[in-house]
Amino acid sequence: MAAGLLMGCLAVGWYLEHRLTAQVGRIPGAFAGLEGRPEKAASGAVDILLLGARPEASSAADTQEWFPGLTAGASVMVVHLSADRLGASVISIPTAAQMAIPGHGAGTLADTFRMGGPALTVGAVERETGVRIDHLAVVDWAAFEELAAQHGGAETQPLPARPERRRIRQQHEVLRTVLDASLQQEMRKYPWLLYDFLDTVTARLAVDEGWSPLQMGRLVVSLRNLRSAQIRYLTAPTQGGGPALRLDPPENAGLWQSVREDRVDDWFAAHPEAGRSDTAP
Repeated sequence: MAAGLLMGCLAVGWYLEHRLTAQVGRIPGAFAGLEGRPEKAASGAVDILLLGARPEASSAADTQEWFPGLTAGASVMVVHLSADRLGASVISIPTAAQMAIPGHGAGTLADTFRMGGPALTVGAVERETGVRIDHLAVVDWAAFEELAAQHGGAETQPLPARPERRRIRQQHEVLRTVLDASLQQEMRKYPWLLYDFLDTVTARLAVDEGWSPLQMGRLVVSLRNLRSAQIRYLTAPTQGGGPALRLDPPENAGLWQSVREDRVDDWFAAHPEAGRSDTAP
């Protein structure tokens, strides 16, 4: 009887995991054609390029519908997970910042969505930061805002009409609320609450086609000891404003080197202003 009960629990667990991963959309060619990619410096650390979109389609499964909405109110974040999985950093890159776009000359990250889709966006971020991106994830940002509101987050305003830095601050608050909710103790005590939460998130998520369900599951398990207080929210330092907005070369060199070497906490301790999104244009 005990063996039957164990098999039943395992079957239920497998079904729930399969259901969650099966509804995650897949993005083909996320790294196609990229040349001269950065080497992976810190063994064990993981770097994910997280794009927030406002897709016209209601389903994340049709990934072709995700990218037209990226130019309006998009978010671009490098999520760095430390090798020991006891720290995470969410680093926003302003989409309006001028930078070199591979094969296209000067432009902005917002331009890459239109010019070449996900691969060009990944290539532009890697070229600007020197950080090798391990995986790409795209989320329906409107759904995240709704989820944040359900868990006590402040009501949001339409992003495109807001200044870049204020948009980033709002995006950080939305993501912080969502992640805080997923890590809260109540969800650990009551698995069905966590399942309902993950069911909502995965239904509005698309990832690169090379990120297998097994890899995703292992990564989630490795983060079991991560707490909300261990997550940093930063903004890449910029200079100028408006059409002249660009990343600050010296400051960004240090930031992204700390990401490559898996010591973001050290950099943040010396640059606390990077965690205040309203301190720059």
